[in-house]
Amino acid sequence: MKGLELFLHSVRQVTGNLDGALRVSALPILIQTVVVLLFMGGAMMGMGGPGAMAGGGMGMGAGMGLGMLIVMVVAVVTSLWLAVAWHRYVLLNEQPQGFVPPYNGERMMGYFGRSLGYGLIVVIAGAVLGTIIGSLLSPLLSGGGVVVFLILMAVLVQLPMIYLAFRLTTALPGSAVGSGLPFMAGWEATKGASADILVLSAIAVGAHLVLAVLGFLIFDRIPVVSILWNVAVTWLVTMVGVSILTTLYGHYIEKRPLV
Repeated sequence: MKGLELFLHSVRQVTGNLDGALRVSALPILIQTVVVLLFMGGAMMGMGGPGAMAGGGMGMGAGMGLGMLIVMVVAVVTSLWLAVAWHRYVLLNEQPQGFVPPYNGERMMGYFGRSLGYGLIVVIAGAVLGTIIGSLLSPLLSGGGVVVFLILMAVLVQLPMIYLAFRLTTALPGSAVGSGLPFMAGWEATKGASADILVLSAIAVGAHLVLAVLGFLIFDRIPVVSILWNVAVTWLVTMVGVSILTTLYGHYIEKRPLV
């Protein structure tokens, strides 16, 4: 089952190169975590301050809005930094200097532009499909079948969106290495692999769901442990996610074997 092979290869890409993975990802993930705690934590704490009374709510809203904007910008930049550096590490053997991954600004901008294009296609397709499926399944909500509704929406909407995203972004690592591939190169390269990528999508979604449920059931009631767990899960999901794209690119674009 190649879908499972693709997923396991992506996981081994991280675990088998753990030193490199940490060197590429530790600083971007640390920056993300610190910024979230500083700006969003500070904004939330401000809700209880003196300004919360007598019109202070406007200032609180502005503070939270600014905090969210800063967090979003930092998250985008650090994610691009990590993704491009990891693709180049695996595909070109470009080594980081210590724990500071190479900063390829031009490649990051190209990667960002391609990502926006692919993301727009996925969002539009998801909105259309979600509206249609949601309308067809809406009687379940009035009948008390909320759980069934959510499960069906996940299978019929979220899974196809992940599948579409994987096929479109198969060529995305090419932006990191300067391959100059056409925008739809990934879709063309994976034409005969629909079943494999659908299986890969299901496994990826299922693995993420398991991690989320474990965190909720085991660690959610202990704040410090919960934060550490969320950071660890964020790192793992990010690295495996970027590695899936690297694997798809290497296998379907560069015709590398799955070893």
